[in-house]
Amino acid sequence: MARKPSIADLLTEDEYDVLTCLVAGESQQTIAFRLGKGEAHALAVRASLMKKLGASCTADAVREGIYAGL
Repeated sequence: MARKPSIADLLTEDEYDVLTCLVAGESQQTIAFRLGKGEAHALAVRASLMKKLGASCTADAVREGIYAGL
């Protein structure tokens, strides 16, 4: 039986970093700073990770991150 892919398997490094920051409650500005990119890039990465996780809102993405142990 195949194992379910982990969040780390599904997400790019930037997406994983953004999700970790979201779980920690960091602001969009702080996330952009941590990535070393602009706020628009951080928002695009957040949208991408939410799509991959099937999250309809940020809270859904955070919940998935918490379930994954972030």
